[in-house]
Amino acid sequence: MNRKIANSEGNPCSKPQGGSERVKEQELTDFSQLPMTLTAEQIASILSISRTAAYKLMHTKGFPTIKFGYRMVVHRDRFLNWIDVHMGA
Repeated sequence: MNRKIANSEGNPCSKPQGGSERVKEQELTDFSQLPMTLTAEQIASILSISRTAAYKLMHTKGFPTIKFGYRMVVHRDRFLNWIDVHMGA
């Protein structure tokens, strides 16, 4: 997939980097730069929604959430397919 990410002004969006270190903002210009799995914080940033709204979305039936106990992530490709189906309607 060779999609570009931009906000409403056409400027490249940024994505948070996960891990134990403090979240750092890095310029993101293409969906291929996303990590294999996405957290609620990353989904919130990509969709320009709150973290609470991202968690609600991740609990929605039909959303491609993967649960590991209390941890929830979304596979990048399934998330992009979900966007294509639901945001294009």
